[in-house]
Amino acid sequence: MLPQKIYLKTVFNIPFNSNSKDDIDLLIELSNNGIILYWTSDQSKKSEGYAVYVFEENDNHKTTIEEIFKSINASNNKYTSVKVCYNYKESILVPEKHHDSNLNNEMLSLIYGEDFSSVQNSEFVNTKAIHNIYRVPANHKTSIENCFNNYSSVHSTSLQIKNEVDGDIINCIVYQEIIKVMVYKKSHLQLVQQYQYTGPNDVAYHVLNICKQFELNPSSIPLRLSGMIVKDSQLYQSLYNCFLDIDFLAPSNQIKIADQLSHLPNHFFSHLTELVSCEL
Repeated sequence: MLPQKIYLKTVFNIPFNSNSKDDIDLLIELSNNGIILYWTSDQSKKSEGYAVYVFEENDNHKTTIEEIFKSINASNNKYTSVKVCYNYKESILVPEKHHDSNLNNEMLSLIYGEDFSSVQNSEFVNTKAIHNIYRVPANHKTSIENCFNNYSSVHSTSLQIKNEVDGDIINCIVYQEIIKVMVYKKSHLQLVQQYQYTGPNDVAYHVLNICKQFELNPSSIPLRLSGMIVKDSQLYQSLYNCFLDIDFLAPSNQIKIADQLSHLPNHFFSHLTELVSCEL
């Protein structure tokens, strides 16, 4: 079991069966908001476990992260792979023709301000000819290095924008108090942005404002939702009242849902199955 600390809010904790004979792949999504863990079987390609932890105010994030990582390492030190997806807000997408690697830090500082406690990283998304420049808190990166000998890392956005999209669509991933919105118009990526919210109306406001900004019609554009949202909620209802074509994102057909997770809506982790299935 993962450690329970008063400074770390546990939203879900459905750990994988450590007695399983299957080799296990581990996906870790790290953000300013918290940690998501998603276990899949390497052989059967099934989702085997799912955990969501949200940082509380005044957390010592480094201590929190290392305790969790050391605990899951103790339960199984034979992971076939460990994939870390950074999902920090401090990210800028720069088209190849405008990119100058010497200006990466300057661009991040211009948009998000100076931050000497983070390290800068970047990735090239060749299908879009876009560089994703982003920051990772140095103590978070150190925690991963202290706990895992071998892991791969990438920014979630770099994978989420890789595939081609047909037409107009808004994809919205719902986290605790944060939404991540990806907007496509005429198959072209227009926006990837995270927004904070405190109530359902905030989410509707942000998405409607995006529609106005990019001249998209809420009555016709498809809105696809994933993450922590259910139909029987004020959050869903506030969006349903504004968008006629609204639905949940289906999980990747490459990942099956195991019995221990079947009681949860599939869209809770459909965005995670995309991250598992996609490589840069």
